[in-house]
Amino acid sequence: MGANLTVRNVNIGGGRPKVCVPLVGRTDENVISEADRIRSALSLGSGIDIVELRIDYYEAVNDADSIKKLLEKVRHVLPDEVLLLYTLRSEREGGEQLPEGADYITAVEAGLESGIPDIIDVELDAPGRPELVEAIRSKGKKIILSKHFFDSTPEDELMLGLITDMEAAGADIAKLAVMPKDKQDVIRLMSVTEQLTRDVLKIPLITMSMGRLGAVSRACGGLFGSAATFGSLFEASAPGQIPVVELNKIIELLDANCG
Repeated sequence: MGANLTVRNVNIGGGRPKVCVPLVGRTDENVISEADRIRSALSLGSGIDIVELRIDYYEAVNDADSIKKLLEKVRHVLPDEVLLLYTLRSEREGGEQLPEGADYITAVEAGLESGIPDIIDVELDAPGRPELVEAIRSKGKKIILSKHFFDSTPEDELMLGLITDMEAAGADIAKLAVMPKDKQDVIRLMSVTEQLTRDVLKIPLITMSMGRLGAVSRACGGLFGSAATFGSLFEASAPGQIPVVELNKIIELLDANCG
């Protein structure tokens, strides 16, 4: 595996791939209930390293004060050792349609201004991305720059270029998610991941091939250099997410037997 980054004592890119579980509730009560269940799962030994608050699901995503209060509640519920990732996934990249009065920049800035998330996801093609990256960095928070293709797996050169562009644009972690049309697409993504983490990148990389066909990349991506994977404990936030209990079993088996 390539470069690594330590955030709140979690080494992203070092050791086994880290497991992230999304919170996808639409109300405060739903989100906090999900966070409580994650805390319970952790107490029973579930391997969850990162919790992603998918704020595009939240019914009050157009209200900065509500976002900040929700973040405070979530952080209070989660154990200190678990990282909190804050994400607004745009509709064009597979996220929920935002209600009237909500916009990408304002919602991301609300998360940053709260001071609570450890990591903030910014889409590579987001409006105002350079300014958002600069603002996040000035607050000492870590940045995932991400790109999602829900209808295809781009050619290798485009994937290589997008990921190296993320590093050049100030990402602490790069993330690429693609949709395969055949098995060869999955193999190509894992090959690109291996090449970049072996020879090129100085930051951790997270990659995944989505859908049922790409599920193997979520389970085995760590063998090819992907630093983290996303599993579901509730509603899946992307096609092909594996339930976190099963996902951890696979990761543990591979970690023990595939050096």
